[in-house]
Amino acid sequence: KPAPLEVFENQAFFRPDFFKLGLTFSCLSHSISPVCIQNGEATISIQIPEPMSFTYNIRPYDGGSYQNENVLHEIVDNTAIFRVAPAEKGMFLLQIYGKRGTASGEYWPICSYVVESDGPGPHHVPFPYLSTSTWGPGPWLLDGFMTDVSHPKAIVILPEGEAKITFHSVKPLQYMCTFQKDCKERNGYAFYQVNNRAVTVYVRAPET
Repeated sequence: KPAPLEVFENQAFFRPDFFKLGLTFSCLSHSISPVCIQNGEATISIQIPEPMSFTYNIRPYDGGSYQNENVLHEIVDNTAIFRVAPAEKGMFLLQIYGKRGTASGEYWPICSYVVESDGPGPHHVPFPYLSTSTWGPGPWLLDGFMTDVSHPKAIVILPEGEAKITFHSVKPLQYMCTFQKDCKERNGYAFYQVNNRAVTVYVRAPET
């Protein structure tokens, strides 16, 4: 069904590979651009019909360096989520790349959004550096490596200063657990226990 001219002119930019991945506009939280950010943050999401992987870049709309530390990407309940929190007021270009599966392979550009921010939130801090593009257990759940995850989201809130993260491993895995603050590794704030296939990660927050 053809889109009305007004809708067509304001759509985000979609590449052919968006449709080759089996995605449609109904999978999107936002199909119109620009995405206006108020109170410092906006969430753009894509429902995925099968296991997929994504990466992204964000930069000022008129050019400049990438500011990928201002986006947090995770996959929760078969939904790819991009939390966009620019560090300053202005227009930005968010480019999303995708591929089928979670194994190695080439990412292809699938869509781009213009993001218009009225400024950072009152407590804005950049997201920590991550060598991969996806936070949280989403890819491991999609691949069937783990089940029964107590905390499926990337950000774990510690209302009482500590948390216990649990999951079951479907396949034998090796583990390593580290805790960082301000890009520096801190000892004594996280450790794990393995009981058969049941894994528990204990985390406590440093004193401020």
